[in-house]
Amino acid sequence: SIPGKDDDIFTVRGMYRLMRDPEKGVEVKTRYNYLKSYKKCFVGTDAVTWIMENVKTSTREEAVDLGQLLMYRGLIRHVVNTELFMDKCHFYRFVEDDEKGPSTP
Repeated sequence: SIPGKDDDIFTVRGMYRLMRDPEKGVEVKTRYNYLKSYKKCFVGTDAVTWIMENVKTSTREEAVDLGQLLMYRGLIRHVVNTELFMDKCHFYRFVEDDEKGPSTP
């Protein structure tokens, strides 16, 4: 626990910031499925475990609800937009890391 740093872990923004932390957040890397690669993504089951450990939810279902809230707020998405946030080996990405994200002029 980092003094003063986790004060807002219970807010969506605070959880999101900590989740994206390169050292303490969920593991983001290139992953492969059926010979296709997906850059900068994380696995749903890993994110659920991370939320349980860091936000201290008492069940995996509560952690899934928080993941779905991140998705609803437009902060994370399924890599091919076909799945809701689930406690499964599906790949998700932080929208900020999207290669098709907003273009800058």
